Amino acid sequence: MVLIVLSLIMGFIGLNIGGIIGGAEIYAYLFGLVGVLSPGLYTLERVYKGSKINKADERLFTKEDESGLIKLRDIEVLSNSQLEEVIEIRKKKADKNENHELYQKYKKMLDGLKQDGFLDEGEYFTSLDKLEEHYRVY
Repeated sequence: MVLIVLSLIMGFIGLNIGGIIGGAEIYAYLFGLVGVLSPGLYTLERVYKGSKINKADERLFTKEDESGLIKLRDIEVLSNSQLEEVIEIRKKKADKNENHELYQKYKKMLDGLKQDGFLDEGEYFTSLDKLEEHYRVY
């Protein structure tokens, strides 16, 4: 709803600016169109940047890391068991980061429920303890 109202306001401002700038009606229509579309496009860009699809840090290893670890194994600096251990450590670290992100997401939801009055103090802290226990965040 806010986005619709903002689009209408921006469109009105664009129409006025376009009418002031040029003598032709095309400027008014052009600036009005830009004003109407700007809030929606800005919101879409923010959603795209925040999406998990666009995150590059979800991979355990970059291509350089992979080739470097393989090279270390090939020149016998790392054994196969050490390489497997490094991979396991990285997986645990990635899992821990994912658990922390999920914990933060659900904690915000609990905070919202508490602010809305759905949860009282006791229920909130009980739920928070269960959440911490589930995601092993202490």
